[in-house]
Amino acid sequence: MITDVTSLLADVVACRQVVDDYARRLDDACVEYYATGKSQFPTLSRAEDDDTHQRCELVLRNLAPIAPDALKQWQAIKYPSDQHDEQIERARDVWIRRRDLFRTLESSLKSTSEPGRPNEG
Repeated sequence: MITDVTSLLADVVACRQVVDDYARRLDDACVEYYATGKSQFPTLSRAEDDDTHQRCELVLRNLAPIAPDALKQWQAIKYPSDQHDEQIERARDVWIRRRDLFRTLESSLKSTSEPGRPNEG
């Protein structure tokens, strides 16, 4: 079980790093967006957004045996569809919340995989 947790932890850490990077670039895009007086929407790749989303969902599906609510928490993070004018802010908020979910999962898995700790799985 420890090996499984270690492998899952590595997947979670890798995914969290991708989400961290994406959220950081959304932060930069917000700065650019406001610098232009909200007149020029930053060029962000929708394909990258979708790819990152799919990659994270796969990791969360694999994590289901030891963190069954993780995918449900991920799916509960929705884009508020009624705020079109704040599109970049919405995207940033969603990915920051997703990043925080992965940080929490990473911390939980690290504590589970520490030697000397009883395995709760």
